Amino acid sequence: MPDMTMQLARQIGGMLYPSNNLPASLENPATRAALVQAIDGPSVQEIVYAAQPTAEMYELLARRARPFISEITDLHQICGLSLRVWAGCIEGAKTISFETMDGPNTPEQRRAWSVYLTSISSSDFIERCGLEASPFFRMLSKQGYFIEGILRDSPILAYVRTFPWIIDLSEFSRDGSGTVKLSVAGSPAPKGFVLTGVDAEFRDRTGSLLRVEFWIHGWIDGNRTEIAQGRGLLFPYEAGILGIHRDNRLFEEGALELVIQGQPFDALRSSMVLHIAIP
Repeated sequence: MPDMTMQLARQIGGMLYPSNNLPASLENPATRAALVQAIDGPSVQEIVYAAQPTAEMYELLARRARPFISEITDLHQICGLSLRVWAGCIEGAKTISFETMDGPNTPEQRRAWSVYLTSISSSDFIERCGLEASPFFRMLSKQGYFIEGILRDSPILAYVRTFPWIIDLSEFSRDGSGTVKLSVAGSPAPKGFVLTGVDAEFRDRTGSLLRVEFWIHGWIDGNRTEIAQGRGLLFPYEAGILGIHRDNRLFEEGALELVIQGQPFDALRSSMVLHIAIP
């Protein structure tokens, strides 16, 4: 299970920066994610896999990291700290991804990884800080993240808030079709969140389930984008919905749009819950 690149980065980083003190400039997990984004790539790989890293390799990495670390001036300490934060953040980001180079990432795999990483972080505070930044790194990279299977006490979820978003369907027409802007407590959808699941049921006046189709649209990079769709008979006990497509990318604008088509239904007996996460 351990990733050799991350292990080497932690090992080399620990020799260059053995302290578990996190500079105040990296207190914000979003800043740590920005640091990781800035150094991610060949500058890290060259140091990790070099038989004898050169001064030029360290200087290149430090040059990219310095804007985020104001308290440390020593070249090797900057590199060591950066490597350790990078290792934790990338490991966490892989854990909450939809898939990796090895294939789809299942909830069981996420749980196994989160158990392993939580164990490491219990004695390595810098590793923990990197893990905490991983959802922010995914979002900076214009990617969503999946938390199903992650341990509740995992550092990966330290700054992630999840809650159900109850949808009021009373605005829909009785002919079974309509469009509505989704909101929570009368406010527009918050900026910077991902859709992690949907539960829905549509019933007529007698309580019978109805066959419907629906689409949820969001705005990503300024473009109206379909992010979820479902069709068929939707049962309230299902963890998700029949035929859902989970994109889980970051929504950058303030509203979602729900479109429903199908048999006539009684809005008072129909409901939908979106599950969203906000780091």
